[in-house]
Amino acid sequence: MELKQSIVIERPIDDVFALAGNPDNDPRWGGLIIESRQLQDGPIHVGTLLEQTAILMGARFKTTIEVTRFNDGGLVCYRTSAPVTLEHCRSFESVPEGTKLTFHTTIQSGGRLQFGETLLRKVGERRMESDLEALKDLLEGRAG
Repeated sequence: MELKQSIVIERPIDDVFALAGNPDNDPRWGGLIIESRQLQDGPIHVGTLLEQTAILMGARFKTTIEVTRFNDGGLVCYRTSAPVTLEHCRSFESVPEGTKLTFHTTIQSGGRLQFGETLLRKVGERRMESDLEALKDLLEGRAG
């Protein structure tokens, strides 16, 4: 299953990437992630591992994510295999209004969630939209 959404944020690409390009910042704006920590010192690069704690449908779980693609200022992708196999990419593009940020997520449930895929898609799309709006509000100074 693939999910993809974009939003334009009225801020320069460097500002948007500084916040959304580092998964350690996800708890500041993400609705699922409550903790994140990089497991190695130094800047993020391909191969960087992070541990994230999330709450999904009332269940709390930890997962390790691995950065699979990284282009400073333009792209960050990571994957995890628990509780489902997931690859998530965030791409950043300069546009006249500021920065276009696109989330693209591919989820491979391996049949475990197949009957609930329609529900998972709706929940995922709403969560993605909500997270993008939270990022926009935070970066444009509208967050409470």
